[in-house]
Amino acid sequence: MAIINVGFIFLATKLKSIHYKNDKMVANICMVYMLLIATCIIKIDVFYEPETLSSFIPLLFVVTPAAFVLSLFRIYLTMILVEVEYIIALFMVKDSVLISADIFYSLAGLSFGMLVTAIILRLRCKDNYDKLTYRRLSMTDSLTGVLNKSTALTQIGRYLLTRIDNTHCALLIIDLDNFKKVNDKYGHQVGDRLLNQVGEILHEAFRGNDIVGRFGGDEFVVLMKNVFDDEIIERKCEEILKLLESLTLDEENFKISCSMGAVIAKKKNESLERLFKIADDALYEAKAMGKNGLVKKIDK
Repeated sequence: MAIINVGFIFLATKLKSIHYKNDKMVANICMVYMLLIATCIIKIDVFYEPETLSSFIPLLFVVTPAAFVLSLFRIYLTMILVEVEYIIALFMVKDSVLISADIFYSLAGLSFGMLVTAIILRLRCKDNYDKLTYRRLSMTDSLTGVLNKSTALTQIGRYLLTRIDNTHCALLIIDLDNFKKVNDKYGHQVGDRLLNQVGEILHEAFRGNDIVGRFGGDEFVVLMKNVFDDEIIERKCEEILKLLESLTLDEENFKISCSMGAVIAKKKNESLERLFKIADDALYEAKAMGKNGLVKKIDK
């Protein structure tokens, strides 16, 4: 048993060191390990003292679910295989009276172990779901539903550092026009509702792998990945402007628009600070040109 444990620890350490990510293979290795350990325990429990009742196998069924994080199907399958192996071993060395008693206790342990397994996995799933929910909320701007400033800038910076050579991307800064007038005329509640709608529009307009975040106030930042056609920026901005025009605040037909500054990065290892400054300058140019439009720059 010691050799099995040492071998498993060595294999687990090796797989971790190479960042092995085949979950199905790892699960199969864990199942084989559990079966080998169970075989050793069966040998001790049945063959060493065949004249006495077994005690370790029922306990093994209760402990098993806490030992490994596997799917319910895999744990149940492993437990059933162990039970079959155990019954075969009983018929090999024990008399009928002890066999009946051992099978009864092992089936009781198996049933209780399956119940414990279901409860533990349910608690683990709930805990994992709560962690994922908390992580998502910590990364998301609660008002607009897009990424918050810190998360967006972190993800953009990471992408810029790791993107492949000759892969172009575009950084956009989007600023709502006359948003202060919205707050002054209609109140902050209406302004918040408008920001929420803008967040939904940006989610709709950009691809799922693009990075969309709220930079602050009425300003948003977007990184478009894999931009192979420079014209896509104009088409995307036209789409956003049309979607914004469809928003209405009241019967007075208050026009919603935005100004956008964009930079297309064609060089590798561009810093976020440099691209942001270029896009920010382009945004100010768009504002100075009468708002409701785009100024695009290309960083070669």
